[in-house]
Amino acid sequence: SNPGLSLSRAMTSAAPIGSLVVIEMSAEVGEETVGWLRSRIVAGKRSNGAELEAQIVPRSGGPKGTVLLVSASAERLLRGAEELGLMKEDKEGNFKPFKLADRRDFALDETYLISLAEGLYIIKRELDALKAVDEEHVPGEPGVKLYPGQPILAQLLLSKMAAQVFPLHDREELERLWESKRYLITQPLDPIRDYFGESVAMYFGFLGYFTWGVAFKTLLEIFLYVANLKERGGNALSAVYNIVWVTAFPKGWKRRSSAMAYKWGTLQHKAPGGLPDELRPGFVGKLGTNPVTGKTEPVFLDRQRYLRVLGASLPFTCFSLYITLLLMQTFLHLDGLAKAKHAKEKSGQSAVLSYTPLLGYCLVLELLNKMYLVLAQAFTELENHRSASSHDNHLLAKILTFYFVNNFGMHYFLAFYRRDFDLLSQTISAQLLVHQVFGQLLEGGLPYWMVVFKRNKIERSLPPSTKAGLHLIETEGALNPSKDALLKDYLELFLMFGYVNLFSSIAPLSAALCFLHNLTGIQVDGVRFKKVLQRPFPEPSSDIGMWQLAFEYLSSLAIVTNCALISTSPEFRSLFDLPDVQYFLMTVAMEHGLLGVQQVVHTAVPRVPSDIAVRLEKMERGCPDGGPCPPQRKLTTEETTTEYLDCLEACLTRALNQLNKNYQP
Repeated sequence: SNPGLSLSRAMTSAAPIGSLVVIEMSAEVGEETVGWLRSRIVAGKRSNGAELEAQIVPRSGGPKGTVLLVSASAERLLRGAEELGLMKEDKEGNFKPFKLADRRDFALDETYLISLAEGLYIIKRELDALKAVDEEHVPGEPGVKLYPGQPILAQLLLSKMAAQVFPLHDREELERLWESKRYLITQPLDPIRDYFGESVAMYFGFLGYFTWGVAFKTLLEIFLYVANLKERGGNALSAVYNIVWVTAFPKGWKRRSSAMAYKWGTLQHKAPGGLPDELRPGFVGKLGTNPVTGKTEPVFLDRQRYLRVLGASLPFTCFSLYITLLLMQTFLHLDGLAKAKHAKEKSGQSAVLSYTPLLGYCLVLELLNKMYLVLAQAFTELENHRSASSHDNHLLAKILTFYFVNNFGMHYFLAFYRRDFDLLSQTISAQLLVHQVFGQLLEGGLPYWMVVFKRNKIERSLPPSTKAGLHLIETEGALNPSKDALLKDYLELFLMFGYVNLFSSIAPLSAALCFLHNLTGIQVDGVRFKKVLQRPFPEPSSDIGMWQLAFEYLSSLAIVTNCALISTSPEFRSLFDLPDVQYFLMTVAMEHGLLGVQQVVHTAVPRVPSDIAVRLEKMERGCPDGGPCPPQRKLTTEETTTEYLDCLEACLTRALNQLNKNYQP
């Protein structure tokens, strides 16, 4: 599909859609407001516009309100790629920032220089960069105030004047992604990247890499289970394998993701300007002066945020953890009563009753996971963080703390306090089975049928004379928002990572259940991204972001946990005749040593493969790929000083230009 597709072709049913963005206005918004927004979108840069193409699509029948369909010409997308510093491969095989004047030096044909995902990224960045100049309020809406420099689209969404903003799917391209049924684990990452962007492609890459890793663990677990070695040192052997696996896996994935990012040109990509994060769209506060930039913008004091954290978020988190501990206590009490009743009666009814507390416990765990995610998002929004990165970090800290205690707290209690390994094994197996059935139903089956129901309802409400383009916009708007899709997907993998590495040496076939969960999850995710979710806005990415740190922390905890499990095994204790205190000190020493080995591995093995590191160094020196570098000579002191001053002058000039661009007098 041509990302520079004209709007007239895009509105026909026969043409591919390309990079088109829908701005759906609320029914109460008048023509004056819509006309003003369109004029700002199509205006040139010198007139503080986005220099994009926008078409007003009136609705007739069905939902009320107006739709703006936004696109860009091929030439505009190429200029946007240069402004955003997108990395492109030249004809010599090197990646460098795209320059419009040098477009013929790059490897691909001009028509395909900008992928569909990059086109959407450019359009979204230009829409987000639209800021108020001298408007005191939104034209036609005196009650919606504006201040100089305020992002227009974010304010329209915050004030509910814009119902939603989403990119349209290109159904022809989307069907080509998964048209073959051979994709069982490894997915077509390059086409996914071209269509959805690097963040979604990185997720599918990590999911496939993790699934292959679990496959090897599954083979070992099946061998130990079939050979009946669990009672003859198999638990200790499995724990040792877990330690080796969690030491190698994070580093292996880092190298894999670096290779993927280099291939896609995002390994060296940096946001233009290098300035701190801009205001988050949901950030609110009283108008004031930013002490750093001197611009007028909403100000929210840190002490106000701390009061909200201490007065609302922290008590909420503590109360949620208390509910989890209360649930654990209730389960253990009911489980003891049910098993005592079965031991006394020895009937079929009592046997079924003995498993009822465990099933109920697992179901409540799933409900608490879903409820806490929604509540954590609400409380993090209440904290009113200025930047998106700060907001995401605080949200992730809350969610991971609760998810870990809620899903694995019982495991630690049973393993190291009660030493009830039989109940621990039953609990892990039951949690995995319930999580797979419950999760796949809620994440795959139910959303799919809900979307089908909403789509049928919309199609019945539209008059028969509705144009194909408007019909497509309405049906795409009925899909579920994709804003938090990857957050939920990574949380699923975080849970599977814990199940397969923390206590899998105790629970037979837990790795096999996780492997089965991932296999079905890959297929469910494909259906979700194709038929359930709106198309997400792409973002350049060189890795999986803060989730990499989360998995690394969980890997370190897995080493500590498996060392503790090894120390409690009869095979380990039979090697030494020592008091319990010395066993404990030996376990601590072993655990510290293995954590040290993990750090040595992470430090000694570079994140970037050696062949890619050589290419990057050649690119920085301006060496031709595959050829010798030009001879280097040592610079004199005067030359070094001059080079430094020239670099400093260039950096200051870029910074001043960026500040002048962002600041609207």
